[in-house]
Amino acid sequence: MRRFWIILLAIAAAMAMTLPAAAKKPTKPSPDPTFYQVTLALTGEEGLGTCDEEPLVMTGDGALVADGNGDTSIPRLVLQADIPWSRTNPEVVSGDRFDGCHGGSLEGSESDVPSYFLIHQDRTGHLSNILWAFDVYAEEGTKGKNKTLAVKEYFRLWGTENASFLDDSDNLCSLNPAETTTCHVRGEFEIWHYYPIERIGATDFEFTLTIKPIES
Repeated sequence: MRRFWIILLAIAAAMAMTLPAAAKKPTKPSPDPTFYQVTLALTGEEGLGTCDEEPLVMTGDGALVADGNGDTSIPRLVLQADIPWSRTNPEVVSGDRFDGCHGGSLEGSESDVPSYFLIHQDRTGHLSNILWAFDVYAEEGTKGKNKTLAVKEYFRLWGTENASFLDDSDNLCSLNPAETTTCHVRGEFEIWHYYPIERIGATDFEFTLTIKPIES
């Protein structure tokens, strides 16, 4: 009897060796990211524009981003805003207003802390706000496992609840990856200083935002 069970076990082992391995569930390849050319143009006295009329290259799903990574642009934009400002790094400097091109890291910045520009959408796919971190300066502090930044200073800009993002028909702007979207942006925008965190002012902006898919 014992010999019988040994023979059965041997047969079962042999059959197991000849069976193909269980098929693994195929993984879906990640879709290639969609890239967009994004152009901003001032239509009022204050607002945002594209430096040297050079569109930003942005990508994303749910929110578009340009931060200099993944083939996106370092977001340098024309900023016209009657808001006084000051900063202490890399030197103490101030101004009566923002005027001209801003963005990216300032000369001498020692860190890869990015300047970034985000276009947010709500759950229905409508453009809901923008966020821009610009004029970044950072100095590296303690090195090693707990590496920190000794200095980190920059500005942030975003729209308040009074900012609107409407298309040519005064409907909410909706991003369609296959079509060019032109959005008219109007309303109050805030600028904040980081660090220390401080709201330095707000003013009304008027500009257009054109988002054009780049054909792959």
